[in-house]
Amino acid sequence: MCGILGNFGYIERDDFSAHLKNVSDLLSRRGPDQKNIIDIENFLAVHSRLIVQGSPDDGVQPLRYRNIVILFNGNLYNKNSLKLELELLGYKFDGVSDTEVVAVSIYEWGNKAFEKFNGFFSIACFYLDKKKLVLARDRLGQKPLFYVNNGKSVFFGSTEDFVPSKVCGHQRKESIIDYITYGFIPSPNTMFANLFSVNPGELIEFSLINEKKIIVNNLTYWNPVITNEIDDFNDAVELISESVDKSVKQGMNASIDVACLFSGGVDSSLIFSLARNLNQDICALTADFGGGDDAGYRASSLADKLEHQNHVIKNISKADVDDSLAIMSMISDSPFDDTSMIPSNIVFSSLKASGYSVALTGDGADELFCGYPSFENLRRLEPLLDDKFNIFRKFPNKFLSKFISNFKGADLARFFMDEDDLLCDLSCNGFKKREWQDAVYSDYDPLHHVRKILNELDGLRPLDKF
Repeated sequence: MCGILGNFGYIERDDFSAHLKNVSDLLSRRGPDQKNIIDIENFLAVHSRLIVQGSPDDGVQPLRYRNIVILFNGNLYNKNSLKLELELLGYKFDGVSDTEVVAVSIYEWGNKAFEKFNGFFSIACFYLDKKKLVLARDRLGQKPLFYVNNGKSVFFGSTEDFVPSKVCGHQRKESIIDYITYGFIPSPNTMFANLFSVNPGELIEFSLINEKKIIVNNLTYWNPVITNEIDDFNDAVELISESVDKSVKQGMNASIDVACLFSGGVDSSLIFSLARNLNQDICALTADFGGGDDAGYRASSLADKLEHQNHVIKNISKADVDDSLAIMSMISDSPFDDTSMIPSNIVFSSLKASGYSVALTGDGADELFCGYPSFENLRRLEPLLDDKFNIFRKFPNKFLSKFISNFKGADLARFFMDEDDLLCDLSCNGFKKREWQDAVYSDYDPLHHVRKILNELDGLRPLDKF
C-alpha cells in the first residue's frame, strides 16, 4: 500500500535528497496515486499514497493537524465509530478518509488512540511542539515499519529499502541463524545490526533533547490474551461466524471497488459468500496453476451454484512463474523462505491488470483452524508428553537419538522430546536446530523467540499453545 520514509533529529538534507532519488521508483510502486514531502525543523518525511479511503483531495499526506503531522500506511476498519465518538466530543471532519480520523484520534487521546484502532497500519506521528516522533505498528504486524536510531538522528521507512543503507550497519550474523531456523527473521531484528523493526502491537517514542540527543521509550499498547475458556463447540462456531462476518464487512468499506481472491478453499469460499451479501457483483479472481491444482474447478462449482457472473479464472503458465521469480529480489526486502510469494505476486498482478488495487483474502486460516499436518502430528504426540513418560524420553543418548532420527527417513527424534523442545521443533519452518547445530559454530540460540512465547502460555495444553 502506501510508502513512508523520513528523518527525525539531525538532518542532512543533501543526503536525504540523494536517497530520495534512489528510491523514487519504489515509492511510486508502493503509492502510485500521490507523493508529497514535508520539511520542518528536525523533521523531513515523504509519503506516497495508494487511495483506499478518501479521494485525491481528501486525506492527502503527510497530514498536518494542529500540533501533529501524520504519515499513515494501512486501513482503519473502525473509522466510522471513532469518528462518531470524536464528533460527540466536538470535533469536525473535512472528509471521509481514515487518515483524518487517525490524526484527530491521536490529537485527542495521544498514545491511548492506538489501543482504540482496529485495522492494519504503520504510523509515523511527529509532535511539532514537543519535538517527539512516535512510530507504531498494528496489533498483528500486518504492516511493517523499520527504523535506525544512531543517537542524534532517527531514520524510518515502511520497507527496509526506504532506510538509507549507509546507516543500517553490518550484516547481523545471528539473523542468518534465525533465517535458517524459521525461514524469516523475527522482529525486532533484521539482517542488519543497526536496523530494527517495530514490534507488532508496539509504539516507540523518540524525543529530541537540546537539539542533540535522542531519548527512546518503547511501549506495548496491545498483547493478545490467549485462553481456552470457550469449551462449547456451538459457542465457538457462533463467535467465529460473527468475527468473520464483521471482518468481511470492514474489509469492504472502501472508497474504491474491492475484489475477492477465490481459490475455492474453505476460507476463501466463506469470505466470497459473505462478500456477495454486500456486493452481488464483486469480482472473484481465481488463479489456476494447472497440473494437480484444482482451484479452477473448486471455485467454479461454488460460483456456478451461486450463479455468480463476475468470476475471473487466471490460468497460470510457466512463463508467468518465471517472470514472477525473476523480480522476487526487487519486491522482497528481507529474506523470506516462502514460495507462496511467487504465486501471490502473479495473482495480485492479475488483480491489478483487472483494475483493482484492493482485495479480500483469507490469511491465517490454516494456522487458526489447525490445517497443517504439524497440528495433527502434535495431537498424536500429546499423550506421550505426560510426565510419567519422562524416563523414556530421557533414555536415548545423543548418538541413539540421531540414529533414530534417521531411521528409514522417519523423524522419530520427536518421540523423545519434552513439551517445550517439541513445540520449538515444530515451529521451525526452515531447518531444525538439531539438524544444523553441529555445523554452525555459534552460542546463539534462535529458539529463544519461541521459548519466550511459550513462557507466556502456561496453563494451556500443547496443541492450544502451538
